[in-house]
Amino acid sequence: MSDLRWNRLEAARANLIAAFAAEGVDRVEYVASPPDAWVWVWLGTGTDLQRDALSVVVDLRAQVGRLLADASVEGIEVAGVRVQSAETVNRDYGGSWFNAVR
Repeated sequence: MSDLRWNRLEAARANLIAAFAAEGVDRVEYVASPPDAWVWVWLGTGTDLQRDALSVVVDLRAQVGRLLADASVEGIEVAGVRVQSAETVNRDYGGSWFNAVR
């Protein structure tokens, strides 16, 4: 049986992208280990410049946590938020987001 929290995280992906689209976010990845209650959220941007600008937002983790709560993602704690760019993933990980987030 799958963990229903994962389905809620997947459903919240579009909301996270929309909330940070002005900062260049066009991708969201999760690193989690259900049934543990924590998740790392990776926000993906197109460029290193966008990544660097978003990485210095002081309350980014709190913002992401609020957005997940607004999307009815319950029973999940945002352990942290990482910002990564497609430029870096292409350059350093051969284009593999899987390898970049693990």
